[in-house]
Amino acid sequence: MNGGQSMSHPKRRPAGREERIGLLRGHFPDVLTALAAFGRFEQDAVDAYAMLWTARRLVEHASRTIPVAPDVDRRDLRMEMVA
Repeated sequence: MNGGQSMSHPKRRPAGREERIGLLRGHFPDVLTALAAFGRFEQDAVDAYAMLWTARRLVEHASRTIPVAPDVDRRDLRMEMVA
């Protein structure tokens, strides 16, 4: 969502919140209105919107894994993120 770049600020800081919401607004124009309804659970809602963005990419066959060729753990589970 951020062009392959890490975020500049931690998500629990005001600057990090604004950074993330700025990216989400490009995909969910009503995100600010929706977040206002969540009160103290707003950060959870921001995370949920990020997961929704990933789910859309999966459905559209536009997702990618990080790293491209992930290792597996001792239980043979892939150690990867999907974006």
